[in-house]
Amino acid sequence: MKVFKMRKDFYLVIIAVCFYFKSFGQKNLEGNILGSWTAYKETTLEGDDGSSITLSGEPFKVKLDLVFYKNSKVKRINWIEELDTLYSLKQDTLRISHFIYTIKKLTHDELVLKEERLLGNLIYLHRNSDN
Repeated sequence: MKVFKMRKDFYLVIIAVCFYFKSFGQKNLEGNILGSWTAYKETTLEGDDGSSITLSGEPFKVKLDLVFYKNSKVKRINWIEELDTLYSLKQDTLRISHFIYTIKKLTHDELVLKEERLLGNLIYLHRNSDN
């Protein structure tokens, strides 16, 4: 019976450690995304520049600026509009208004987002500044 209790305690400790690291990773991801970002490239999932898809035969043209603030606010600027709205981040899923992205890469200088709607392309952004 004592061995069973030790195993149970051991498993509880392992579960607690896993939840701690999951929480730590989420906070770290949120902290790293803060600041100003500008898109510099858009590709298909296969890495193509889009020239085989666009009607003009030209590569994708991307215009997207994102500014993330600590209070879950974001400024999103594209070809059509400038939108001040809220964002949420759960694990690697980023929601900005009705736009949904998966974070494929996040370093201090680069953010790669996969569109979960539209064409499902990859959008590459570089950091302009920290906030």
